[in-house]
Amino acid sequence: MANVLVVDDHPAIRMAVSLLLQQDGHNICGEVDNGVDAIQECKRISPDIVVLDIGIPKLDGIEVIKRMRELENTPFVVVLSAQDSHHIMIRSFQAGASGFVSKLEDLTLLNKAIKACLAGEIFFLLKLGYMVNIQLM
Repeated sequence: MANVLVVDDHPAIRMAVSLLLQQDGHNICGEVDNGVDAIQECKRISPDIVVLDIGIPKLDGIEVIKRMRELENTPFVVVLSAQDSHHIMIRSFQAGASGFVSKLEDLTLLNKAIKACLAGEIFFLLKLGYMVNIQLM
């Protein structure tokens, strides 16, 4: 399916996300715990998808998204965050993320978000339970 880089400062979350995505056929090509390493790994391995927490050390997730958008091989970024406010979703979208899934929701939604991104769509799960799934032109 897709080569995925997982970026989260909590080892248990990285492990859970990696296992979930591997079960869906994705290749986990890297795991890092901070924003600086996320940018470096993206440059080194050129993943298709980056699953990114917003609240990470050294460089916050919003800044990581902005910097990834400037890379030659820009990956799709799916934000996976416990910060479940509309404000964070909007900031993620404005920075260039292709998806947003709350850690407070069912993590299997992450697979749906990745599939949507790979199909050229964006996927943002709103707090009220509505999914926004828009075809990009």
